[in-house]
Amino acid sequence: MNEKHKHKKKKIIIAVSFLLMLTVISSILEPFVRTEEFWGRRMLKHTPVGSSMEDVIEYMEKRGVEVKGVSNNSGFTKYYGGWTVEEYSEYTVVGEKSIYATLSRHYTFFIIETYVGICWGFDEDSVLLDIYVRKEYNVL
Repeated sequence: MNEKHKHKKKKIIIAVSFLLMLTVISSILEPFVRTEEFWGRRMLKHTPVGSSMEDVIEYMEKRGVEVKGVSNNSGFTKYYGGWTVEEYSEYTVVGEKSIYATLSRHYTFFIIETYVGICWGFDEDSVLLDIYVRKEYNVL
């Protein structure tokens, strides 16, 4: 193999290694980069205010997301403030009915769990009023 081919092969190996490294780094950082606002905008795009409970459940099932809970007699509680129930400074109950699902759960280095949950709040006629996305980090 001549010197020109060796140099070209070395460049290709470096480029492929760099792309592989970027892929690994982005997959590790992805759970940290996507904010609650990102998830909220994404979900409102697909389940806009005014959607029915059935529309939301159907969309989530099509996406392969397990709906964790459906309540026909209570809205969801939107918390503001601290990290624990004792620290919450304010809260609002949204709607008369609600749906809860886990949007994402990632593990980084097997010790950091990134969890994203979502609640949809509906009025008494099952019309979507608002959503609430909560992102949490847990060290296992």
